[in-house]
Amino acid sequence: MARLYGAALMTVLSIHSRVSRGYVGNSAVVPALQALGRDVAPVDTVVLSNHPGHRTVTGRRVPAEEVRALADAVLVLAGAPAFRAVMTGYMAGADTARAALGVVDRVKAARTGAIYVCDPILGDRDEGLYVDDALVPFFRGEALPRADLALPNAFELEQLTGDRVVDVGTAVAAAHALRARGTGAVVVTSVPDHPDPDLGGLMIGTLAVDDEGEWLIEAPKLARRAKGAGDVFAGLLIGHLLAGMALRDAAARAILARLARGEASVSELSEPFAMSMPAISRHLKVLERAGLIERGRQAQWRPCRLNGEGLKPVFDWVEEYRRFWEQSFDRLEAYLEEIQKKDASDERH
Repeated sequence: MARLYGAALMTVLSIHSRVSRGYVGNSAVVPALQALGRDVAPVDTVVLSNHPGHRTVTGRRVPAEEVRALADAVLVLAGAPAFRAVMTGYMAGADTARAALGVVDRVKAARTGAIYVCDPILGDRDEGLYVDDALVPFFRGEALPRADLALPNAFELEQLTGDRVVDVGTAVAAAHALRARGTGAVVVTSVPDHPDPDLGGLMIGTLAVDDEGEWLIEAPKLARRAKGAGDVFAGLLIGHLLAGMALRDAAARAILARLARGEASVSELSEPFAMSMPAISRHLKVLERAGLIERGRQAQWRPCRLNGEGLKPVFDWVEEYRRFWEQSFDRLEAYLEEIQKKDASDERH
């Protein structure tokens, strides 16, 4: 029974830190994934009272052999093929990281298509490097060449490639350099901020680079920094990947849903999203090329609207199957009525 339960629900194995108070590491990744309907098996690399950035902290580092034993036990209980993704996050040392990588290899060998997401936690611009120095060459030479997706922040990307990341252009170049060493896709958080004259403040970006190209999503930079934001982002990103939806596809669907309520400008379409107007414009160009929307011109305003002709083939296809299902339901209804009449007749006799 436990094996069936695990096979049905266990989809992500997260090897990361744990805190009793606050939301970083597994304490943030797990609820983010659960919010998207994904079950998670967390294996902790350290167990702490709170984030080490506070004045006092207590807890312990989980020995590498214990991390391996915990993960092995979970894989035996649930069945290694039940896991569709493994994420590795904070590692207390290179020995723990190698133990975690061994678990990754076991899951990928057991299930074709299982993905490895590596968050190479090293530090940030405010605090610098705050892990064992030996982890930098480990991530460079062992973990990242085997990762399907890497999630470094801009500081970590610099440490891993040796390239300075000072703006979007240098972030793109460094991400491609990382991919050239074997990493599948790279998502860079905390891409250096720049002023946005339209919003009157600083913007900070998240950059995605894969075989299809590069995408930048920007949002206003907040004055307050929250620990664990990257962990929440990682959990949500993995959850959406496992659902088969890319971020750009989700945004495009949301844009179509908005235009179904009436025409709108680019600025109006960008309001609900944490995306810049240029990013929204790129989505609109794709939808326009596909014939799903059209753009008009009214003085300086270029409203967007749904293109009924472009959607007609979809409507025709749905209509064909709607008739099929209606006929099937009519036959089912007639059959159920016949059974009810027979049951009533049997009861009278």
